[in-house]
Amino acid sequence: MGEWDSLDQHMNDFIPSADNQALLESLKDYITVDSNLEHLDVPNAELPLPRGAEELERARRGEQVWSITHYTIKAGKREAFEVQFREMKEKLEDGVGGGWCVGKKEGEDDVFVTLFAWRTIAEYELFGKGKEREASAYTSECVKRNDVKHVRLLDI
Repeated sequence: MGEWDSLDQHMNDFIPSADNQALLESLKDYITVDSNLEHLDVPNAELPLPRGAEELERARRGEQVWSITHYTIKAGKREAFEVQFREMKEKLEDGVGGGWCVGKKEGEDDVFVTLFAWRTIAEYELFGKGKEREASAYTSECVKRNDVKHVRLLDI
């Protein structure tokens, strides 16, 4: 997760920069850059990312996992989804955040991405599916489809 002043700054300044290209080259045997790079209109402070040295160290040890859900929103349902997401977020425990994808092309659907944080994979396996199911059920009247992926911190 990065944070940029603008989509333009990230796409046209950082991505082609010599430092970024050297980093990507050094990691080519370990990671694949997803061509579906998404930019969210949400500050990192509103996402369930590690705060402080202790949380960051837990994440480095693989003791933190995130589920990332992409919600494709039905036409005309963006505002209703926003209301439902805020209400759902209040009902769930801490550890969830999200934002709208920016930079979409004309005619593309609105997409909202949520991040749920878990202390361990076991916690996700016990409780996560229920929270994500609750979130999906809560917002289902506005959602055309959703897709969930799971990630861990890559400390580079």
